[in-house]
Amino acid sequence: MRASDSMSHTNDNKRNDKRDNKNDDSSHKHNNKITTTLKRGVDKVIDILSSIFMPIVSLLVACGILKAVLMVLTTTGVMTETSFNYIVLNAIGSSVFYFLPFFVAVTAGKKFGADQFTSMMLAAAIIMPEILSAMDSSESLKLFFIPVKHVTYTSSVLPMILGVFVLSKLERLLKKIIPEMVKDFFVPLLGVGISALLTLYICGQIGSIVSDGIAYGIKSFIAVSPVAVGGVLGAFWQVMVTFGLQWSVIPVAINNIAVNGYDTIFALVAASPFGQAGACLAVAIKAKNKKFKVTAFTAALSGILGITEPAIFAVNLPRKKPMFIGCIAAGIGGIFIGIGGATMKAFALPGLITLPVYLGKGFVWLILGCAVSFTLSTIGTLLFYRDVSTETIDNDINGDIVK
Repeated sequence: MRASDSMSHTNDNKRNDKRDNKNDDSSHKHNNKITTTLKRGVDKVIDILSSIFMPIVSLLVACGILKAVLMVLTTTGVMTETSFNYIVLNAIGSSVFYFLPFFVAVTAGKKFGADQFTSMMLAAAIIMPEILSAMDSSESLKLFFIPVKHVTYTSSVLPMILGVFVLSKLERLLKKIIPEMVKDFFVPLLGVGISALLTLYICGQIGSIVSDGIAYGIKSFIAVSPVAVGGVLGAFWQVMVTFGLQWSVIPVAINNIAVNGYDTIFALVAASPFGQAGACLAVAIKAKNKKFKVTAFTAALSGILGITEPAIFAVNLPRKKPMFIGCIAAGIGGIFIGIGGATMKAFALPGLITLPVYLGKGFVWLILGCAVSFTLSTIGTLLFYRDVSTETIDNDINGDIVK
């Protein structure tokens, strides 16, 4: 009996172990499925945002540079804000930002498969002066007996992205049910008519709540410890650039400027391109290959101006250590910026040319942070990086050499 009981007990233990293993495997597969789903969702959002904003970033930067020049001219007394010269130049500098829904409608329409001209028609309808003035003059509006809350549509992005997404779905449906003879007229009429109502009723409200919530959250987080946030953002910003994650932050910065008149995020990361540029410059100085030396010097100059992709992908990242040193230096620079509390008054990508957009409180600290970032990354890379031939780097990337 004892032997049989022992064997029975052993078999029960084995069955329990198998059951536990199956449960563990099932739980592991479930967790992997959730992780994969989340990753795909994040990748999808980043892909949508990058596809929408990448074509117009150069225009936003151009406007930012002009606004920066105007800030210098008005600060130094060369030009006054009441002069007609300033009014015209400021209109040019503000044009893309003010009419941003038009540009977003075009790129979002292309991404979602909606007609781009119909998408522009939707944007034009939403930001008509009559609608905007009616919203500004009254707190309680009703559209076909349904209340509509006040939303600032000029300079906004999320309401228009959501509106064009709805339009793209409506167009596909309407093209299937409307007769071919009148399709060219009734698809845009009904598509824009319905999507405009849904944008005013729902999309605008959702976009406004999300945008305001993100802006408030970031503002509150920075208010708790701007120094810590500056250090973290400064250190990891170029890592985000490597993975294309910066496109998910650009709409937030644009919204911050529209809601608050300034943005803090891009001020805190202003030192990041200088960190990569300094590391790239040090690699160029130590490089023995003349062709690569020219490439590295050119990439360093590009990084100083704010375009860090050549420095990252062609120089620093393949050599690992310069990339790491550049990130650490940028984090230290971000701490200095956080201490000063600098802000960005007009949207522009961080770089030497666009520094005037940070004029105001904490500007000296921002300049100091950028200088610290560049100096530390240059000296650090000169001290701790050993020159590696481009052939070795290429082989490492291709997996031919493992060290």
